[in-house]
Amino acid sequence: MFKKPFLTLALLFYFSTKFFAANENFPIGARSWGMGNTSVTLSDEWAAFNNIGTTADLTQISGAYFYENRFGLPELTTQASAFIFPHPLLGNFSLSYQRFGDKRYNDQKIGIGYARNVAGIRFGFVADFLQTNVNLSEQGEGMQTKNSTVFEFGISTVFIKKIIVGAQVYNFSQTKLAYYETLNLNEYIPTIIRSGVAYTPIDKLIISVEAEKDLDHPSNYKAGIEYKIISALALRTGISTQPEMGYYGIGIILKMFQLDYALNVHDKLGISHHASVSLRFGTLFQDKKTGGEHE
Repeated sequence: MFKKPFLTLALLFYFSTKFFAANENFPIGARSWGMGNTSVTLSDEWAAFNNIGTTADLTQISGAYFYENRFGLPELTTQASAFIFPHPLLGNFSLSYQRFGDKRYNDQKIGIGYARNVAGIRFGFVADFLQTNVNLSEQGEGMQTKNSTVFEFGISTVFIKKIIVGAQVYNFSQTKLAYYETLNLNEYIPTIIRSGVAYTPIDKLIISVEAEKDLDHPSNYKAGIEYKIISALALRTGISTQPEMGYYGIGIILKMFQLDYALNVHDKLGISHHASVSLRFGTLFQDKKTGGEHE
């Protein structure tokens, strides 16, 4: 009885706010969500989304899957996957896929990335192919589809011992999503700049802070902590200002397998859940400098 009005209200809600805006390029991976989305200095599979530059640190072929649901609404579900293909001489390649939404509204993104480490500077580029589908008819007719391509750049380096700095620019070309002729109005995909610092006073502890600026919205400031109780178990927490939320997470970290879970709490909208799993398969290429496997 209330399904259609409720669904319409939910769609209007996330269409009309930054928090649910189309193609906003939210960080991916439960590890970063557990740390308040302080993600630009983290070197893991999800760097294929969060800062392509830090994938230059990865030495194993790996794959990962991510699932999240925001505030218990099925319309606000994101799924993503990432694959990393390192080569000791050519650099690191990545392939990523992300889908947000349901059959009435959804965003899809396929990313092809490349990164490498040159004299301690880790940098990379991603080409993202975006598709936005909107269908507000009950019978599944009248689907409107918009396609676009955006580019992103990421960089990271060890600033001084135990301190890493990183930055990501998403859609630096300020790509247009659509033009509405009757309104003489361009709709642009957001251009987002993130920069952050991570401090590792001891091997078991990471303290990170990050600033994020969408050119059309106020800045978002974030802070997060990861602490490994033992080598295989990590606890995480974080905060953000736009929106104001608290974040909590846990991770199980093994040599070839990593499982992460996080939740974030909004004082008015409730709880969101995030889970991801990563598998690392080792290396296929030999480092010609040593004659052995590059690990």
